[in-house]
Amino acid sequence: MIPLTDNPLAFLHEDAYGFRPFVEQLDAAVAQARPLPLTVGVFGAWGTGKSSFLGMWSDLLAEQPRNRQVRFNPWKYDRKVEVWAALLHTILGELKKEERLREKAGRLARAATWLSLRAGLGSAATLATAGIVRPEHVNELLDTFAQNDADEYSQVNTFEDEFAEAVEEFVGPEGRLVVFVDDLDRCTPEAAMTVLESLKLFVGHARCVFVLALDVDVLAAVATNKFGVDLKGAPRRRSRG
Repeated sequence: MIPLTDNPLAFLHEDAYGFRPFVEQLDAAVAQARPLPLTVGVFGAWGTGKSSFLGMWSDLLAEQPRNRQVRFNPWKYDRKVEVWAALLHTILGELKKEERLREKAGRLARAATWLSLRAGLGSAATLATAGIVRPEHVNELLDTFAQNDADEYSQVNTFEDEFAEAVEEFVGPEGRLVVFVDDLDRCTPEAAMTVLESLKLFVGHARCVFVLALDVDVLAAVATNKFGVDLKGAPRRRSRG
């Protein structure tokens, strides 16, 4: 009997679950995926090693210079801020580390902050921006965003294209940005659904791969909670039995 730690694994050489062949196979498949963006689900019940799988894949990606990665745990933000805003700002915060992208990432962060304020996030936007937008700037936006709706709506309308351009500058024409989203199934159903919806609404055609680790049964419950009433009249698939 070999005791296993309860902490998630972070390196390929630590593999105690036999995950490595699956990590390498999935990495090779994703590398061939076209077009982008792409969303990958790593499904399993709580305690089955999803975080370890992500940690090992992250370690493998670290050996591939053309690919960049971001880790995001929505559970830290759940019930505090709009989780979709925190996700966007986490990505933009990584882009902003590159000096050549600082201005563009900052402009996109302000647009995302404005969206947060319009959604009623208020002063909690400081937490959602992961430190990109300072508190005094949030307060300024709170005081002035109503006066500049036309300009801000214009910025939001171009957000998708500018985000895609910023990501390509960050990873290069052949690279991709892999965003690991862990513990999504620990969030409230509303927060989990807004994260899933934001991937489609704001990311557009960026060179991104989103890896979502969650319990598929929880995801199904989330979708049913949101769309169950609307789907009552939908045609059911007939069994072949």
